[in-house]
Amino acid sequence: MKPLIASVFVLFSTMTFGQGNYQIADTTKAWNTLHYGWASWLVLNCGGTVTTRLTHQYSPGDHYFAVLECQDSLMQSWDLRGSIREDTLTKQVFFGWNADEGLIYDFSLEIGDTVHVENLYFNHDIYPLVCGSIDQVNINGEMKKRFFLFSTLSSARNSYDPDEIWIEGIGSNFGILHSGFGTIMGAGGTISMLCCNQNGNTIYMDSMFNKCYYDTFYPQIIQSTFDTAYLNTYYEFQVLVDTGDAVLMELIGEGIPEGFNFDTSTGLLSGTPTQTGAFPCIIQAKNLELNALTDMIYEDIIVVLPTATGANPRQGLKIYPNPFNSTLNIEPQKAVASQYYLEIYSSEGRQLEQASFQDNIKIDLSSLRSGLYLLRITNDDGQVIGVESVMKQ
Repeated sequence: MKPLIASVFVLFSTMTFGQGNYQIADTTKAWNTLHYGWASWLVLNCGGTVTTRLTHQYSPGDHYFAVLECQDSLMQSWDLRGSIREDTLTKQVFFGWNADEGLIYDFSLEIGDTVHVENLYFNHDIYPLVCGSIDQVNINGEMKKRFFLFSTLSSARNSYDPDEIWIEGIGSNFGILHSGFGTIMGAGGTISMLCCNQNGNTIYMDSMFNKCYYDTFYPQIIQSTFDTAYLNTYYEFQVLVDTGDAVLMELIGEGIPEGFNFDTSTGLLSGTPTQTGAFPCIIQAKNLELNALTDMIYEDIIVVLPTATGANPRQGLKIYPNPFNSTLNIEPQKAVASQYYLEIYSSEGRQLEQASFQDNIKIDLSSLRSGLYLLRITNDDGQVIGVESVMKQ
């Protein structure tokens, strides 16, 4: 049964129990575990990062360590999850709550041994694990044993596709408190130990990820819908992207409707529709470092007659000069709204400025660096009436 949550405020001790630096029970270490999953079209969704630490302050005795978890990046609020006890002679680690405890690690395993994990951290049936192979991995300059474990239901017994991996002094590849998770059927979602730090230094990092904390996977597409298009009228829709911490990314056009074209290098969707109706269109953002889709727009482009709204609002704005030096003029040519809202984005998709106006506006952009910027103007109903790229000299 998963333990109850009790908020605690403690002073972390820097003591460790017993001898031997292979230990799990070490108050100088911190473990970060990532929760994530896949939405439709295999878009990778972030469920947040949990940091786990141990403190020596725990009853009934000094050989127990309190297990604390925190789910915010500022490390302000810690919750008590239970206790860890490590037997340094048998190399076994136990997790418990109050008077109950169960085995979560056994680093004395030999090839062919079976271990019965009883993890009280989560409420799932755990099948016995068989040690299929053992090798060594360099952890902070020292060689530690790495155990490749297989559920008793698995037929394979090789290191290429294990159900779970344990590393001495680090824990499970699913997270310090998630030993046995690899055998759970239908648990929902996925978890991964992102990293393990000791005295503030990273000593282990998951090979798929490149940092110790995630609250969002980037890139993220800023818009959620496409602008309305008009029959036999040239259409442009600039996809805006928040790149965040993504170093390598790409945009992908899937199922672009007939009459439209998507430029993956600039993120510009354009074309001249020749028939009215609703046409599904998919734009995806992919993080190349993670080799995963991280966001998408999957909506219809609505094509209507220009007379459906009385006028084509895309032709109701005058934006000049372009290029500009310090100030930019925006003049509505037709009274299509009582209030206008301006948003200015960098070429990377970051919002830099915003303003509202009712008539002509002259906006001072002298603080911006030279380069390409995107203007997005909406009316008081939230309808996009203008998207324009401008160059600051």
